[in-house]
Amino acid sequence: MKEIISNLTANNILYKNKPFVVNTMYGMLKNEKYSGIYKCKEKIYTNIYPQIIPQEINNKVRTKIDKNHNGKQSTEVVYLLKNKIKCGYCGNPIGAESGTATNGEKKRYYKCLGKKHHNGCTKTQVRKEVLEKYVIDNIVGFLSNKTNLDYMVDKLLECQEKASK
Repeated sequence: MKEIISNLTANNILYKNKPFVVNTMYGMLKNEKYSGIYKCKEKIYTNIYPQIIPQEINNKVRTKIDKNHNGKQSTEVVYLLKNKIKCGYCGNPIGAESGTATNGEKKRYYKCLGKKHHNGCTKTQVRKEVLEKYVIDNIVGFLSNKTNLDYMVDKLLECQEKASK
């Protein structure tokens, strides 16, 4: 992708009077109009737009984009809170993120998806270790309280009785 953008820029080919960026290229490659296809409701039209991307290349690109839809996902690191918490500032889900510091150290953290997608959230990212330790410490503290533990056991026994009927 970077090579394509570099060639376009070198040939002074711009997008809306600005150099192409990766997201613009992905948007164009995902857009079926560039392969001459237009869908409206349930109908497919093949003669409205000129085909500027050959179908064979379009199929290869679509396969690769679909395969990489979710990006790289780490299998060696577990994010305990991923898809389980919401931002207290804006209510959007909190997602897992990682990055590499200038010294090469891998940094892992949680980030509000509202902020990530520029929806105006002002919540800063939180280091993975810090947030997970805070949550675990609070759960352990809650379960260490005899009143809370007795209440939970009673509720679990009620659920078990209902399930066995």
